[in-house]
Amino acid sequence: MNSFVKERTGRVGDRVARIRNRLFAVGKRVPVLLYHRVADEASQGMERYTVAPSDFESHLRFLRKARFRAMSLAQWAHRISAGRPAPARSVVITFDDGYANFQTAWTLLRKWGLGATLFVVTAKVGAPQPEPFLDWDDLRVLAGQGLEIGSHTVTHRSLVGLSEIDRQDEYIGSRADLERLLGIRVQGFSYPYGEFDIACRKAASEAGYAFAVTAGWCGTASFEDGAEFRSSTGMDDVMAIPRLEVRGDMSLEAFGAAVMDGVTPWR
Repeated sequence: MNSFVKERTGRVGDRVARIRNRLFAVGKRVPVLLYHRVADEASQGMERYTVAPSDFESHLRFLRKARFRAMSLAQWAHRISAGRPAPARSVVITFDDGYANFQTAWTLLRKWGLGATLFVVTAKVGAPQPEPFLDWDDLRVLAGQGLEIGSHTVTHRSLVGLSEIDRQDEYIGSRADLERLLGIRVQGFSYPYGEFDIACRKAASEAGYAFAVTAGWCGTASFEDGAEFRSSTGMDDVMAIPRLEVRGDMSLEAFGAAVMDGVTPWR
């Protein structure tokens, strides 16, 4: 067998192995959890997005007792790209926005030996109103403690329908600020409100992001559409990884069912 045939055979074998792994990975669902706030009280209109600290710790306790393994979002995205299934009972924990009360969540995450990814709206860093946000010093300390930090745009406006220039300002501006002020490499992006379309996805990739997450699976669908959040699988688009929203009114039983079954209704 000459070298050309060997090389071609090797490439075909690699392709078959990647397809086999991808198909196997479909059955390996990874819940990518979405939180916003962890606090005892919720301001008006924020009840859905606010999980009490005692409830959040119950979630972490459940994950530990159920023998889930925490992995970073970057690690899961890399496995999707490489066609490699995740270890059994893997979980990814993410937070959007960058509220100051993330400090409460981080304390509990470290207590239970679990990591997380925080997506930051850079224009709101250090803002005191209407609710306080983490400042740059807070973020530097958290990054130094191992928190994975990604971009949630500059202003948190929906990217769908924006001009190409405005959209690029949101993608590139937020990433540049995070990297310059925190001294980190930013790989991940979270679409505001989970809304995106083909143009948004393309722009995120062109802006240099390695992966991106939605609020659900269906891109531009809104909360009123009655669609579903679902767990991620190895067949997902790495630039549109779905997440399971953890709501403030969710019981521990509902949380457990969502994590174990991989699906939770939006309403």
